[in-house]
Amino acid sequence: MQRKNLGGGAWVLLALGAAISACFFNNSSQPDGGGGDGAVTDAPSASSVEQIFQTSCAISGCHTGSSPQQGLDLSPGAWYSNLVAVPANEVSQLRVAPGDHANSYLMCKIDPSCTPGAGTNMPAGNPLPQSDIDTIRTWIDSLSADAGPAEAGGDASPSDTTPPTFAGATGATTPAPNSIALAWSAATDNVTAQSGIVYLVYQSSTAGGENYATPSYTTSAGATSFTVGNLATNTKYYFVVRAKDQAGNGDSNPVEVSATTLNVSDTTPPTFGGATSATAQSATSIQLAWTAATDNYTSQSNIVYLVYQAKSSGAESYSTPSYTTAAGATSYAVTGLSSATTYYFVVRAKDQSGNIDTNTKEVSATTTVVHFNADIWTPILGPTCATNGCHNLGTVGNYQLNMSTAAKAYANLYQVLSGECTTEYRVKPNDATTGGSYLMAKLTGVGMCGALSSQMPKGGAPLPQAEIDLIGAWITQGAPNN
Repeated sequence: MQRKNLGGGAWVLLALGAAISACFFNNSSQPDGGGGDGAVTDAPSASSVEQIFQTSCAISGCHTGSSPQQGLDLSPGAWYSNLVAVPANEVSQLRVAPGDHANSYLMCKIDPSCTPGAGTNMPAGNPLPQSDIDTIRTWIDSLSADAGPAEAGGDASPSDTTPPTFAGATGATTPAPNSIALAWSAATDNVTAQSGIVYLVYQSSTAGGENYATPSYTTSAGATSFTVGNLATNTKYYFVVRAKDQAGNGDSNPVEVSATTLNVSDTTPPTFGGATSATAQSATSIQLAWTAATDNYTSQSNIVYLVYQAKSSGAESYSTPSYTTAAGATSYAVTGLSSATTYYFVVRAKDQSGNIDTNTKEVSATTTVVHFNADIWTPILGPTCATNGCHNLGTVGNYQLNMSTAAKAYANLYQVLSGECTTEYRVKPNDATTGGSYLMAKLTGVGMCGALSSQMPKGGAPLPQAEIDLIGAWITQGAPNN
């Protein structure tokens, strides 16, 4: 569900205390379910609840995708395990308390008659119909009191319970000392794209001894190979690789591959001088570069690089890299950054044996300031929006939004209420969320109110994500008239 900006630029899923439990609506035509004497009848199906979330919450920029707001993915196949018996973020209250709508955090957030302890009701600016609220309430009350998240043994969402189709690992080789490289053909899935499927690697020292309770390693999404390093020399290892989709379904193939590590050890990390430069490419990206490392066993084409990012000098955390490059890379583009912000980076080299160099050479760059005239209106809004019959005349049909010049565009956007969604600003400075600036809603197709007619540009292809990000960066820096 769309979240308002509640400070610090973050969209928050604010938990509620017991003091607001009296807020929950009490429609006598519905079963009580929270300790009263009403009987739950005709419980709605999980699929009907899923449809509500899919229509109003699991939309671009909100509760779906690889980075959903507050980590709350309400997309098909994921919503149940992220809601049922899952604690809210800030206090010990469940998002959905099975069988008890009155103690479910979700209910006060979606009921317009309930005033949350903080934040606003959801979806922002567009309350759910009462029939949808009643459906969710009745569904919560119909849940068994011991229901839990799908991954913890509770009832799973019905929309995607099908695991990927995967033939398992196809081979295991020994490309370098102390390492074994695994390979496979990409799995397919009924919902998740191949680029979104991750692979779980189970390792054993004996045939058939893999423990499937916890994977030994988890690959990045879309991988078709994985190199296990830091292994003992002249030792045989066994592996099973399984595919997992974004709904959490994992295949159960038993295909086992094995290899014996070389009878030589490599504990020497690559020789690497570290990053040589960091150059701001735009308001949201920085390009890093370096000279290829060398290694006593691993070829330069097989060395990968670990990128550590920080917002202050020397603050990089080396426990987990911020990014990992493809093998053989000598540059990396860091994207999705904030404008007019300085970032610091350390790059380290990793060989196939798992050895990582320990250089601390730091490079930095400051992303550029976004200029409305040069970066927003001239290359983007002017050519795509201020066109004949659209926002070049400011007609009533176009909600009197005249963007025929940069000056007129700015005057009609900055802190001006939308003619379509009349309670929302077209551009709200410092708030580039689709719940803050209506321009972002129109460009992404994420509605803030029931009046959202269509994604812009009308009749044309959506703007490239890089251009939407640039507009968002301009808004985040205060939407200056520069």
